[in-house]
Amino acid sequence: MKKKKLLRMLILALVLVLTVAASGCGSDTDNNPADNPPDDPVINDPVIDDPVEDDSIHVSSTEELIKAIGPGAKILVEPGYYNMSEYIEKVWADEGEGWNDSHEYVQIQECFDGAELLVHNVDEMTITGGTDNFGDTELVVNPRYAGVLTFNNCNDLEISNMTMGHTDRGDCAGNVINLVGCSNVKLDNMDLYGCGVYGLQTEYFCGDVLVTDSTIRDCEYGPLNINGGKGKVELRNCTLTGSNGGGWYEASDTSQLHFYDCSFGEWESNMWYFYENIVAENCEWSEITQYPDYGW
Repeated sequence: MKKKKLLRMLILALVLVLTVAASGCGSDTDNNPADNPPDDPVINDPVIDDPVEDDSIHVSSTEELIKAIGPGAKILVEPGYYNMSEYIEKVWADEGEGWNDSHEYVQIQECFDGAELLVHNVDEMTITGGTDNFGDTELVVNPRYAGVLTFNNCNDLEISNMTMGHTDRGDCAGNVINLVGCSNVKLDNMDLYGCGVYGLQTEYFCGDVLVTDSTIRDCEYGPLNINGGKGKVELRNCTLTGSNGGGWYEASDTSQLHFYDCSFGEWESNMWYFYENIVAENCEWSEITQYPDYGW
């Protein structure tokens, strides 16, 4: 009896061993995860935008603006209303000519009813407002005999995205922007308004001046006074309106004045529509109410 029981136990053990072996024999070794690990998952590197290098000098006061002026400067004037006379008149009263002695590229000079700023001998400079809306950044001066900004002997100059004018209207002797002996100047997306005898005056052999997408308005004698030129003054997509006169252009063999896609108000049309020494293409004119007296 014991022999039969022992024999059954041996047979059961043998069946168990054969069952385990059979389960291994039927497997596909090619599909063994240990032998064929899955492909490495594709991991995309995070996209990191290269930071845009901003080499502009950000200014938020008249004092900071003046300090930033110099060759090659890229000046961004933060949005705001800047009465430059408040600073200019103060430093002139406190320091007088001594202030000029310590500033190489900016000078203060007296005018009939105050003081004004003069930028000179500066090349490759840009001054731009803080947004694309020119109304967000405004520079003004109090004296009606002062220019808002005067540039003397400056080249490769660009001013954009700003409004400029005087705080009061009335009899003026100062312009909004004066260019004296300057070349390769661009004014873009600007609003130049009176009081100001002229919105833009060029003199002493200025040339290659381009004004684009801008408005010159409400000046005492007109939007432009272009004289003594040596090269082209060109206005594209500009509005000239609201002034008490048409302006003036001293034509010469070395100067050119061109208007493209510009719009003219009443007095501006009276002046420029009949002028033979200019180029005007695709412009809009107001009704002519008075034939101009060019003084010829």
